[in-house]
Amino acid sequence: MAIVPLKPNTWSLEKAIEQFKADKFEDGQLISHSWLEWALNLPKPATAKEMVNCQFIILDRVEQFKEALLTQHQIYIVSVRGKGYRIVPPSDQAFIAVDNAMQGVRREFSKCEKVMKNTRLGELDADQIKRHTDAQLKVSAIAGMVGKGKREVFSLFKA
Repeated sequence: MAIVPLKPNTWSLEKAIEQFKADKFEDGQLISHSWLEWALNLPKPATAKEMVNCQFIILDRVEQFKEALLTQHQIYIVSVRGKGYRIVPPSDQAFIAVDNAMQGVRREFSKCEKVMKNTRLGELDADQIKRHTDAQLKVSAIAGMVGKGKREVFSLFKA
């Protein structure tokens, strides 16, 4: 597999942040993929094999950039599929953070319920079935509370 050569010192997170500030991006504005490619000096693979080698470099640089914007400058950016990243206004950051967290929680509860529903109960003894059923009931109850909790949390964001 061909390795895409990278010049070791061809990018700097600090320079990318400086360039971001110099370009005066504003809340709600889109940071395009092409701008990120340029500012983060992302490798441009020509083949699928090269892409396999480069994808982790690209992901790592973008994640470092996102993390630095958030933790050092309190700027939160979210992916806009196929276009780039949108700068989230401070007034929307909490709502989006809660929404993302709730999506993850619901997804994990759904996986948990699926696994529990599809357990080979015929291979369990009576005590194991009882514990399994108790766990299923508790998970269902918690999942229900999470759904209700989401509604209550989102009511905080209504004007």
